[in-house]
Amino acid sequence: MPPMTWQTLDWAALDRLREQFLAGERSPDSYWRSHGDLANYDFTYAQRIGWKWDAVLRELRLRGWRPPAGPLLDWSCGSGVASRRVIQCFGASHFTALRVFDRSPVAMQYAMEQATKRFPALAAESLPANSDALEPSTNSSAAGAGTLVISHVLNELDEAGGAALRRHPRSAQRQRCRHRDSVARDPQHLSIPSLSLPEG
Repeated sequence: MPPMTWQTLDWAALDRLREQFLAGERSPDSYWRSHGDLANYDFTYAQRIGWKWDAVLRELRLRGWRPPAGPLLDWSCGSGVASRRVIQCFGASHFTALRVFDRSPVAMQYAMEQATKRFPALAAESLPANSDALEPSTNSSAAGAGTLVISHVLNELDEAGGAALRRHPRSAQRQRCRHRDSVARDPQHLSIPSLSLPEG
């Protein structure tokens, strides 16, 4: 697929995506109908999310915070903009692998492709589209979640989705970063180290 430009944008697809986002209604189907949807989104709307992550990550670095070495899991990855910004900030060599999870197989494929283009030395894999995505996988080269990246999906989760998100290993320390105060907090031993950025 040729590189996306302002001249080649599919404005109808962007309008459809924007209407879905603004409606705020949960749908049994994914936002993403095609690779093109993700490419258009990544070139436009995703940049706003990327800028927010850049600001939070810059603050974390000023405070001397770094994620633990190991795999990085982008949960509900969409186009993968959040995990790419995290990798860009801390360096691909800091992570042993990128794992992506989304209910959309086309989104996982797109996120892996974009990460591999940008960071060819970093292994990337997708997880099965089921509710146990945060459990350690004995069949995975990147067993265990490592650092968990959660972007603006937090306010889209229903009760079942929230429960799935909480069903993960509780052996490592949780470190959460909220966009609102840009502060890395280290409250208690709850779960894997995580970075979260709610929409807003």
